[in-house]
Amino acid sequence: GTESSGSSFPTGLAILEAGAELWGGGSAAGRRVQVPWSEGSFDINSLNADGLTIFQRAIEWGAGAGSGAGTCTSTSPLLFVVGDATTPSSQETARQTLLESWCYSVTLIDDSDSQSNFDTAAANADVAYISSEVSASTLGTKLKANSIGIVNEDPDLHNDYGFSTVRYRSTTNAPLSTDSAHYITSPFGGGAVTLFTSTQPCGAAVGTLPSGLETIGTWSSGPLSSLGGLLTLETGAAISGGGTAAGRRVQMPWDGVDGVSVADIGALTSDGRTILKRSIEWAGGG
Repeated sequence: GTESSGSSFPTGLAILEAGAELWGGGSAAGRRVQVPWSEGSFDINSLNADGLTIFQRAIEWGAGAGSGAGTCTSTSPLLFVVGDATTPSSQETARQTLLESWCYSVTLIDDSDSQSNFDTAAANADVAYISSEVSASTLGTKLKANSIGIVNEDPDLHNDYGFSTVRYRSTTNAPLSTDSAHYITSPFGGGAVTLFTSTQPCGAAVGTLPSGLETIGTWSSGPLSSLGGLLTLETGAAISGGGTAAGRRVQMPWDGVDGVSVADIGALTSDGRTILKRSIEWAGGG
């Protein structure tokens, strides 16, 4: 990456592959990345979505995530439930791109597909991700009895998959207070994180909460203050409506209304992306 204007040196983003010749002699013992920002006054929170993507992928590449941009040495199968698998929405496509950047092999399945096809697809994937743009009445409980891990965005499926009897929705950009003990939120040490760079549709659990529910993210202010937005159910946990969870379940704190609103995945902060990535990892048994 080179700077297109200004008086700085032209090379802004640079890499060295393991074994590459170094300035001053010798060779790189491992992969090296020079990010295009520097100086002690740089504010990491000022990065836009593209900047965050470069930051994330630089770390992934440096850790050996592939031989070049967009490649992976191995992939994990993920089932992505969407409103229309033939013509996914722009937000669903953006989600798929993000998931694939994390080395998931993404298979789309239409919310209207048959129960038998869902059972077959679930048996061949590690985790399922449900878009908030599905029709809840069409998808229903097609994945409920499967042991596959589920990460859910859709608020109207909240009760179907056992998180609580009611999902309260609002538009907010309030920080989310996190649980330092859970894998998904442990990187934040119990602190509050901002999920989006702009106001987005979010939600929280209300009504009757099942005894097996674990609230790992609570809204710290605004109309959802003190309510749980990021929720998990461990395999075998008691769920709303009776019974137990057949596999790990995660309810994301953002959602939307099919045909009305959907959270902009491109507005996720680096912390928001961390929560999404670790939610999928945890639900998939990682």
